Parts: sequence; C-alpha cells; structure tokens
Amino acid sequence: MYDLINTGLTDDPVIIHSFSKEEVNGVDKFNYAANTLDKDNNSVWAADDGAILSGDYKGDGEYIIYDLGNIHNLDLVQFSTTSKSDPFGFQVWVSTTGTEVSDFTMALPTTGDLLLTATNTTDFNQYEFTANARYLKLLGFGRFNNAGDTRVSVWSAVGEIEFYGTLALSVEDNEFTNKVVLFPIPTSDMLFLKNINGVKLVTIYAMDGKKVLEKFLDSSSETSINVSSLSNGAYIVNLINEKQKKQSKMILISK
Repeated sequence: MYDLINTGLTDDPVIIHSFSKEEVNGVDKFNYAANTLDKDNNSVWAADDGAILSGDYKGDGEYIIYDLGNIHNLDLVQFSTTSKSDPFGFQVWVSTTGTEVSDFTMALPTTGDLLLTATNTTDFNQYEFTANARYLKLLGFGRFNNAGDTRVSVWSAVGEIEFYGTLALSVEDNEFTNKVVLFPIPTSDMLFLKNINGVKLVTIYAMDGKKVLEKFLDSSSETSINVSSLSNGAYIVNLINEKQKKQSKMILISK
C-alpha cells in the first residue's frame, strides 16, 4: 500500500544519475543501466566486477545511482534479476546530499553484508525499510553460494527496479500544510480561511472531480468564499501557493 515513485509516466521524477559499468558493445550486447527503469523486465542491466580474487569474496561491486528528483521518505524498494540458480548479492545505499562515496550510507541490508536475491525467478525481490533519500545507489557484487560467503560469478544483472515512498516536505512546506485553517466545517454559506500567507489560488471540487468554485487571492492572511450555491455533500479544497505546492482539504456542505 505504498506510493510508487517511478511510475513510468511522462512526469516520472526518477532518472539514472550515473553508473560504473554496463555490458554494451553495439552488436549483440545492449544491457544498459537505463533498462532498469523502462518497465520491461525482459531488458536488463548487466555488469561484471573484474575477476574473482583469492581472499576477496565480493570485490568492489558495480553500481547504478538513481536520482529520485527530490528527497523522499522511502518505504520499500523492489528489483528483479535474471533467473539463476545462484543468488545475486546486492547492497542499497542512500544519500540526501550528493553522489560522492562519502555522501552515501548503507540502508540495506540492515543486518549482515549482502542482500541475497531469490533464485530461479525474475519476480521482484522486495525490501521494506525506512530512509530519506534523494539518491539511491544499487551496488551489485555478482552471484554467490547460498551462504553468501563465496562468490561464484562476477556478473550482476537487474531487470527492473521500483521505489516506493512519499515526497519529503521542507520546513516551509510543512508550515504551508499545517497552518492553513478552514472553518466552519460543516458550513452552509461562507467558508473562512486563515493563515493563508503565500496561497495564490483556491479551487473547490465536487467528489466527481468537477471544479465548482475558484478564487484567486492577494497577499492577505485571511479570506472567505461564498459556498451557498453548492449542494449538500463533501468537497475537496485545493490550495496552491506561490511555489506551485498544493495541499488538499475536505469540507462538508450542510444546510
């Protein structure tokens, strides 16, 4: 029941910021990092992490850094791999500030060293966690034995990745959300609004999505709207400030 951030629609905020390597030769290998966001599980990102060295059980890893477009409160990440009999080993790192190595902290796994994915499937591997992130680094170390202590392949592969969470509000945005007061509720004729500094437009919608009233505001901190023409029922009031941030409140009309 979490909100999907990278919807695949035209206003999708998530992009590939950078990656370490991708298996692409222009002839028969087209395993781009961008394939992980194309909503097609048949196209994948693949990358190899050099050679398996004695005493170095997981290497340095190969990565993709995703830019979520803004800081989000993350609840869940899910990604698919190619169907192999050995699990892939991954880590998830997050950053709110930048994309340098020092900017990131490891979010997953919460215990141990590796996320070991399901075997013999291309279904999503789902991981619930709580973190704030603008950038998310998915770090793949290849395939491992079931215990996760011996690497059997240097290749990492991801089909699709999806991020779930909500946009984190700044202090200013929280003030906008929390301070606006509408009263009385329910009302029959006049709706009063207080603490509306910065609000430029108020629109009222019926529950079927039809806009029934609209009012442009000046810089005052209070206003009122005559709603006497509206029928009994519930309505959605949208408040839009000068930064085009929107908040919604529900009111009731009762006569």
